[in-house]
Amino acid sequence: MAFSLSHPSVVGGAILGFGFRKVITLLVLLLAIQLHAPAHAELAEMHLCNESTTTTIYVAQAYEHNWGEYKVSGWTEVPPGLGGFLGLRCFYLSGGLSTPTFIAIVHKDAAGRFALYGYDITDHANLYPGGWWFCVDPVKNFKVTGYSFEDLQKCPKGTVLMIFPHLIKSSEGEEAFLRIPANPASDAKLATLEEIVQGTFGAIALDVSTGQYGLGTGRINEKYARSAALEDCGKAACKIIGVVHGQCLSVAAVDSMQYKVDVGATKEAAVEAALDACNSNHGSCKTQVTFCSF
Repeated sequence: MAFSLSHPSVVGGAILGFGFRKVITLLVLLLAIQLHAPAHAELAEMHLCNESTTTTIYVAQAYEHNWGEYKVSGWTEVPPGLGGFLGLRCFYLSGGLSTPTFIAIVHKDAAGRFALYGYDITDHANLYPGGWWFCVDPVKNFKVTGYSFEDLQKCPKGTVLMIFPHLIKSSEGEEAFLRIPANPASDAKLATLEEIVQGTFGAIALDVSTGQYGLGTGRINEKYARSAALEDCGKAACKIIGVVHGQCLSVAAVDSMQYKVDVGATKEAAVEAALDACNSNHGSCKTQVTFCSF
């Protein structure tokens, strides 16, 4: 709300000539403006608690850390605890404003490889395949800043896009305690960091009786890519005919019964490989569909 006075009696600091009553009136007006001005929200405080007694977890978060300024940063190390409620290891995460905070949790899998996990965090949104993607450095600590969440998806050199599977909804001044279970579900692992560096997964499904197909691209793992392609295809008879990881895929065919699928580092390479394979097996083929999933 704008507030201005053009009367010459207040120009140049001449407020002393106002008289006591006018001074009081002005102060009341200024107080009214202050009361109607938008208040600054208190920071939300988030504490992440590791329920495991053996596994160290690492956390990255994306949030609005200041008015109009956004940040994605990590990795916050949360060591294992001693067991039981009193033995929990809880670490304070950087407090964001009362806006969404996206969380990514990484730790070693059974084979000793660092992997991204999707946990069931009670009372918060577990996004999994529908999560937001932000830039991370999969090897060392990092910080990427911008003026919107979208800016945090423009990756500087040395970083790659990774899905953030959890949405933490915090209110002004709220203290949120996020308890990470000690034993993740068997399907909680979304992808290893090595797979994430190589790129996203894509898949194509085809109903050979009708020629209808569906695509699933830009997915964190093969399972989600397959599921998306089958859903996009939309028929009970649809079957997966090709999967790609960090590359391009092309389908060349004579008809829906006679086709070949191949991949390549570029669309052109994939098209050439699919056409060569199809022509060698079925004769005069044409490219039907080509897509990439980097």
